Amino acid sequence: MMDKGQVTLEPTIAQVEVALCTGCGECVLACPYSALELVEGHVQVEETACKGCGVCVGHCRSKA
Repeated sequence: MMDKGQVTLEPTIAQVEVALCTGCGECVLACPYSALELVEGHVQVEETACKGCGVCVGHCRSKA
């Protein structure tokens, strides 16, 4: 049981819908943590680098 005033948060990590990803690379360029890379035409997330800020989501034209 948590003490009063404590909140437990689950970490947020970006995920990519491979079927929707066009490989444009806009999210890779936008990521301030260099947590994304293009691999064989699709974006992959380096989970240890991702801070869950969502900047990549705002730059994804295909909503992948």
